[in-house]
Amino acid sequence: MKQRTTFGVAACAALLASCASMTGGDKPRLGSMLGDTTGQKGRACIKVNDIKGYGVLEDNVISIEGKGEHYLATVQPGCSEISQSAQILFSGDFGEVCGEALDEIVAGEERCTINQLFEFNNREAAMKAYHASLERRDQFTNDQPTG
Repeated sequence: MKQRTTFGVAACAALLASCASMTGGDKPRLGSMLGDTTGQKGRACIKVNDIKGYGVLEDNVISIEGKGEHYLATVQPGCSEISQSAQILFSGDFGEVCGEALDEIVAGEERCTINQLFEFNNREAAMKAYHASLERRDQFTNDQPTG
């Protein structure tokens, strides 16, 4: 019984800590905002051989051009080498990378886990969702009371 109580207290503390980090001017994660904007869960997959190019956007978001589709990938915070590296490697099982599958983007010595991967019909749709998510996040941040 003690283990359940300890786990319950730890779970509640973690939940409260995550809620507290959303207030006081902290920005919500862009991946969750992209999920809200697109209605996707961020679990799309792309075959590595289908990747034609990529670009690094704000907040560790990677814009990926595929064959016919376009993707936006979010990676864990702190992956600084992605924006500075001349070349990155997409690493996943069975020749594809997926969101929420512990697949990675390797840049230099840094291995960055792909948190979410969102699929779009084209680059224009991807950029529209990306910019709408940035605007929603900024609006959310500006609406937060200051302490």
